[in-house]
Amino acid sequence: MSEYNIIDKMFILNQSKSTFVMYRTLLFELPHIKFALTDREELVLVIEDTELNDFVIDYPWDNHQIESSAVDWLQQINPTINLSYYDSSKHCVIIDALKKLNINEIQKIYQINN
Repeated sequence: MSEYNIIDKMFILNQSKSTFVMYRTLLFELPHIKFALTDREELVLVIEDTELNDFVIDYPWDNHQIESSAVDWLQQINPTINLSYYDSSKHCVIIDALKKLNINEIQKIYQINN
């Protein structure tokens, strides 16, 4: 089970350390993957688990030449939470890439380490 939840337009990543990412709009969601527009007009892709993050970033991004402007992660919780930030002009391209992911494959990869 994930250690973060979406509550009142906020990703609660680690309640004990009060680490969170505020978002204005959830743009797209798959199991263990959230894509949103933050209050600071940044796009953020939040992915549970490092293996799943590697799959998501490597697979569709290669075809669309999408590069993040910043990355961050929380390793002190399990699964690791990976955050990738993107320019707000890329939202349609990123959603199109995410739509190509197979939900069964996402679940299979997530289950490897969790």
